[in-house]
Amino acid sequence: MKKRNEILFMLSILIVIILMGFDIKNPIDQKNILIFIIYTIPIMLLLSYIKKIKYDKPNLFLMLIFLILTLWSILTFYLLSNLAIFISMTLGSSITLFIIFCYKLIKKKSAN
Repeated sequence: MKKRNEILFMLSILIVIILMGFDIKNPIDQKNILIFIIYTIPIMLLLSYIKKIKYDKPNLFLMLIFLILTLWSILTFYLLSNLAIFISMTLGSSITLFIIFCYKLIKKKSAN
């Protein structure tokens, strides 16, 4: 049941991104939606797989999330040439990087 809810959540996020980021009636955007779905689903499944690392090594988990989000934003910009999506995804990966540094600082302070 839990795995099913995760997959439904990922698909709902994918649908929201498609509805908000693309014009569905435009034939060029229809092709872009297909390209976006083809490379986004494996990335989402990879994110679902690496969440198992979360409890053992939180720093590695956060760094992998950052790298995957960065890869996803670069692929989106390269394949779709959409600067707005690239900027928003880069901001998302930057926030993840900021969380990594804050986590390390909090962990160092609690160790002292």
